[in-house]
Amino acid sequence: MITPLPEIAASQDRRVLSITVPPGLPHVYSFKGKYLIRDGARNRPLKPYPARRLIMERGAASFEASVARRRAPSTIIDWEKVEQYAAGPARPGADGPRRCY
Repeated sequence: MITPLPEIAASQDRRVLSITVPPGLPHVYSFKGKYLIRDGARNRPLKPYPARRLIMERGAASFEASVARRRAPSTIIDWEKVEQYAAGPARPGADGPRRCY
């Protein structure tokens, strides 16, 4: 894996810190809480949905870590299946795969 390394570069009459992040890295980087994308010669912040999609695609977050947009009434939740899911996959050699559906 290539890790972006900072370097000091000269820009007119001052020194600046330059970091080149190549495309396709497995991580998503943010600066001051914003995810930036290159747009021509400028950087622009990604809007929330494209930023979330990029984070999910790169594996920095998962569906299971996402908060549901609407609250499900507790009457429709099968708590036994939730417990099975939370317990994780069946151990090798156990009574077969655990089904939660």
